[in-house]
Amino acid sequence: MIEIKRVDWHPEAAIAAVDQAAQRAEGAAAESLLNRARERAPYRTGALAASGSIGEGEDGTLVGFSARHALPVHAHPEWHYAAGRSAHWLEEALEQEASEYEATVAGELERGWP
Repeated sequence: MIEIKRVDWHPEAAIAAVDQAAQRAEGAAAESLLNRARERAPYRTGALAASGSIGEGEDGTLVGFSARHALPVHAHPEWHYAAGRSAHWLEEALEQEASEYEATVAGELERGWP
């Protein structure tokens, strides 16, 4: 028979490991989202897709597009684009790939758990 008399647990190390795993997961999901959104962005010269970037904000990781024409293109969903491309490229990429991003985050958190 095994008897456990004492268990020492240091929550600081566990919390730090989970925080690092969460940051990796968020970064991996953001990178995947950016790539999928670039594939959907309207394409004429490539400037719109090339303007996509990942940044840090108060609420976490941000994915966005900074080309001067990004907002006007986004504001006109009635405009027609080549196959697979649309005015709401970022939202559509997020909605259609949500389960993949969730799996990415869950996998990173699981691997990062001490």
